[in-house]
Amino acid sequence: MRRIVYTSPHGDVWDLTPGSADDRASLLTDGVEGGAGSWDTQALNLVGSPGRIRTGLTINESGGTLRVLLKAASAEDLDPLYRRWRQGWSAKQAGLLSMGGSSLGRLTARVYLLDPMPSPGLNPQRLRAMRVEVTWVNDDGVWWTDEIRGTGQVTVTNVGDVTVKPKIRWSGSGGQVTVPSGATFTLPPTQHARILDFDNKKSYQVTDERGVLDKPLWGRLGEVVKPEVVPVLGRREYRLPPGAELVWQLGVLDPWT
Repeated sequence: MRRIVYTSPHGDVWDLTPGSADDRASLLTDGVEGGAGSWDTQALNLVGSPGRIRTGLTINESGGTLRVLLKAASAEDLDPLYRRWRQGWSAKQAGLLSMGGSSLGRLTARVYLLDPMPSPGLNPQRLRAMRVEVTWVNDDGVWWTDEIRGTGQVTVTNVGDVTVKPKIRWSGSGGQVTVPSGATFTLPPTQHARILDFDNKKSYQVTDERGVLDKPLWGRLGEVVKPEVVPVLGRREYRLPPGAELVWQLGVLDPWT
């Protein structure tokens, strides 16, 4: 079975893989349901022509259910373990659900609690093991690979299901960046590492490594940055100055491939 690990918003790690060293929680035989993403097809219908012309996909949120056996050394230990498990899931803060063994390596989804967990039914203080179930939602709709990095002349090949929107991490003297179209812009010097995000949803922000916005640098780059991305099935080349690296992830709909 693939290794499946849940990390709570507070950093508590649960290795749910049966037979793992962490035997507090193990997936049941029917313990994984759902997980793959879904989509709506965008298409044009032309008068006088049969069928349709496919123009793209709209990725929906995805979700699934985990069924887990919680086990404790004694009846006294099960109740706090059960409470810890419930406290590790949130409708307001994302946890990380990761799965190994795909063709792209480990995949991770940012997941929220979708529905309230069922009540235990039995008093956990009198048990050493109990079955629990959690239903989660992935607002991104896709699973993400681990970060991929490159320096100098970097080629990005998008074999995923969504557009790749890279980031540039740099420190030092900065320098010229060349994006796939051949357009250029200049990274300003910075003593501490900064990250320029090519995601338009984040307004091409510049942050430090903790995610804190660097307003002065963001203001300087905002009017000159050329945030070119990599479409699905596309292949693009970037050139970076010394001290800079390109960082990106692939997003896929189906974690089971």
